[in-house]
Amino acid sequence: MNRSHPRIRIAFTRAVRIASLVALALVAIGVSATVARAGTVFTFNGAGFGHGIGLSQYGAKGYAEAGWQAEDIAKHYYPGTTIGTVADPTITVNVDPAKNIRNSIDYTRSSWRLRAGDGKSGLVINGISRPYTGTGIYTFTGVTLATGHFVRVTSPDGSYLGQWAAPTVRAAAGSPPLVEVVDGSGIYNWTRIRYRGSMDIRVSSSSNLLALRNVLPMNDYIKGVVPRESPASWHIEALKAQAIVARSYAYVSKDSEMDCTTWDQAYSGNSRYYRGAWVTLEHAASADATKGRYVKYGTAVAQTFFHSSSGGHTANNEDIWGTPPVSYLRGVPDPYCNSDQFDPWGTMPTNSSFADYPRALSGMALAKLLAPKLTSDPAGAGTSVSVQTLRTDTAASGFVRDFDITWSNGAVSTGVDGDTMRSALNMPSTKFTVTFGGPYTRIWSPDRYSTAAAISKTAFPAVGPAVAILVNGGDDKFADSLTSSALGGVAGGPVLLTASATLPEATRAELARLKPKKLYVVGGAASVSAAVLTKALAAAGNPPVVRLGGSDRYAVAASVAIEISRLSPATSTKAMIASGEKWPDSAIGSVAAAMSKRPLLLVNGRGVPAATATALKTLKVTQTAVFGGEGTLPPAVIASVCKLTGETAPYKRFGVGGSRYDEAVSAANWCTSELGAGRSTVYIASGETFPDSVVGGVLAALNKHPLLLTSGQVPARATMNYLSLQHVSIESIVILGGPGSVTNSTASQLGGAAY
Repeated sequence: MNRSHPRIRIAFTRAVRIASLVALALVAIGVSATVARAGTVFTFNGAGFGHGIGLSQYGAKGYAEAGWQAEDIAKHYYPGTTIGTVADPTITVNVDPAKNIRNSIDYTRSSWRLRAGDGKSGLVINGISRPYTGTGIYTFTGVTLATGHFVRVTSPDGSYLGQWAAPTVRAAAGSPPLVEVVDGSGIYNWTRIRYRGSMDIRVSSSSNLLALRNVLPMNDYIKGVVPRESPASWHIEALKAQAIVARSYAYVSKDSEMDCTTWDQAYSGNSRYYRGAWVTLEHAASADATKGRYVKYGTAVAQTFFHSSSGGHTANNEDIWGTPPVSYLRGVPDPYCNSDQFDPWGTMPTNSSFADYPRALSGMALAKLLAPKLTSDPAGAGTSVSVQTLRTDTAASGFVRDFDITWSNGAVSTGVDGDTMRSALNMPSTKFTVTFGGPYTRIWSPDRYSTAAAISKTAFPAVGPAVAILVNGGDDKFADSLTSSALGGVAGGPVLLTASATLPEATRAELARLKPKKLYVVGGAASVSAAVLTKALAAAGNPPVVRLGGSDRYAVAASVAIEISRLSPATSTKAMIASGEKWPDSAIGSVAAAMSKRPLLLVNGRGVPAATATALKTLKVTQTAVFGGEGTLPPAVIASVCKLTGETAPYKRFGVGGSRYDEAVSAANWCTSELGAGRSTVYIASGETFPDSVVGGVLAALNKHPLLLTSGQVPARATMNYLSLQHVSIESIVILGGPGSVTNSTASQLGGAAY
C-alpha cells in the first residue's frame, strides 16, 4: 500500500509546525515552573491502518463480497472519477528495499548478482549475449576509474568482462524471459527473485554504490503489485479494483523511478525460489482482466493513493498531508472497513508490528516517546519535564491533523503533525483518540432543576440562609435569570429554578429544606406564576417575598440592581454592564458582580434601554466594567453608557478579541487580582447552555473562587490553558452540571490540565 507517498510528502507536506517553546508568564504571577504532579494518564486508541486517503483495501474487499464490481469500487473511493482506457507505459522500479527517498538513499550496495531465470539461458548485457556457464551468475560491482565511477561485470568463472557506466541486463531466452536477482531484493528482501523485463544497474556519481532497477511493461509490473498489496485469496473484484488503482498510481509516477516498498507500491517481481521450488508472486488474472484501465478525473489519470483500512471513513488529502485539496481525494464512507474486517488497534492486539492498544501512558512516559520525534522540545522532556495536556485538531473523518502540547514547565508546542504522534507511539494510523485527565468532582442531578438544588445544598448545607431566589429555568425565559446569581451572591442565598406554571419537586424539596428568611422571585407572573409562588412559599415556610419584575429583561435587571444597591450601598456606584442578548456575558459578569457586591445592568447591541439608563442615573454610577465584545456591544453603545456615567471609557472591558471562554478566563484573573478570589478550587460550567453557570455563579462567588466555561464535547482551549498555567495553585476542579452538558471525557481532560 502506498501508505506515505514520498514525493508528495517531500514537496508539499505540512512541516511539523512546532512553535518556539516559550515559558508562560509564570514570574508575573509569582509561580515557578514545576514538574507536573504524578497521576495524569493519557489513554490512546484508534482505528484504521495506513494514511486513510483513497481506496481502502479491506473496504474494497467488503464491497466486492457485497456484490460490487471492480470499477464501481474504484469510483466510490475517488469521487467524481470515471474508468477509462489509456495506453500502458513502461515502468521503472528500484527493487532495492533499502532505498529510502525520505532519507535520500538511492544507492546502497557495492554489488549485485544476476543470472537467467530459466537456469539454462545466458544473459544479454548491454546488447551483447553472454552464455550460461558454471553457476550462470554474473556479478556487477561498482569501481572507480580515472574517468569516474563505473559498473564492472564479472563472469561466472571470475573473469572481467569490462566496465560500463550503466549496463542493462535481460534474459536471452525463456517464456517469459526472466532475470533472477540472486541477492535480496523486492519489498521483503527475499533472495533469488525472478523479474520480468530488464534490469538496469546504475552507479552513484559520488561513490561505488549501485542501484538496481527493473524496467518492464505496466501490466507486467501490476501483476507483481496486486498480490503484495491485497492477498491473492481475496474476491476477484477486490483484486481487480486494486489492479486499476495501482495502475493509475504508477501511471502518474511513471516519469520517476518508483520504489518497491510502500513508499510507492509493494512489488516483488514474478517468482521466488523457496524450499526447492519456484513460487509465483504474481496475480495475472486481475491485471490482465483490467489491462489498460485507469481511474480518470476529466481527461487525466488520477493519482490514486490507497491504504489498508480507514476505520470507517476515508480522509481528505489535506487532512493528512497538509497538501492543497484534490477534488477526487475526498473522504467517503467506508462501512466495511471496521473491526469486523481488520483493525490492528483492537482485533489484532498481538500484532508484533504495533504496540497494543488501548494504550495508557503517564505524562512523563509520553514525553519520553515524543521528545526524539520533535525538532524542538523543552530541555528535560521525558526526564524532568512531562506532557501536561494535549489538544488535537481532528478532521471530520476522525484523522488527527495536528496537536498541541502543553508541557509541565509551562512551555507549549503547537501544530505538531499528527504523524509525529503516530510514529512516536507506533500507531497503525493517525485516526487516534486520546483521553486524559486528573481528579475532578461533579455537582449534578438528572435535570437542571435538581442540579440547581444540588448546587444549593453544596453552597448552603445549613438551613436558614438569608434568602433564596426563584427564577424561571426555561430556555425561552433565560433573560430573567441573567442577573439572579449576582443577587444571590450579594444577598447570601441560592438560585433555584422553576417552570412558569409548575414547581419542580426538586425545587420544592430544597425550599422546604432551606427555610430561607426571605424569598426573591425574579421576573413577572409570565415567568413565575402566582400558583407557583404560592407553592414555593408554602414549601419555604411562608417567608416574606419580594418580586423583582419589570416590563422586559432590562427592567427586571434594573429592579435587581436597585435591590443589590440597597443591600450594599457602599459599592452601588460601581456597576457591571453586560449584554442582555448573549447570556455568557451576563453569567460571567454576575460572578464578578456578586464577589464585588456591585449591581449588574443589561444593555444590547442597539443601545442603552430606558430602564438601564434610569437605573444608572438612580444609582449614580460613575464606574463600569463591561462584559461583551465589540460584536455584541458596539463602540456606540459603550459611548452611550459612558455618557451616562461620566466616564471617558469603561474602567474594565471583558470579551474583546476572544471567545466566551477567553472572557471567562479574563474575568477570573480580574477577580483574583482585584477582588481577592483564590484559585484552590475552580468551578467550570457549560458555555453552551445557561442554567448551570447561572446557579453555579452563587457558589463560586460565595467561596470567592473562579467560574470558568467550557464547550461540552471538547475542552475549551482558553480554559485548558488557564488550568495548566495555574495548576500549582489549584487543588480541585468542580464541574457544574451533568455529562450531558460537560462530558466525562471533557471533565477528565480539564482535571488533567490542572493536575
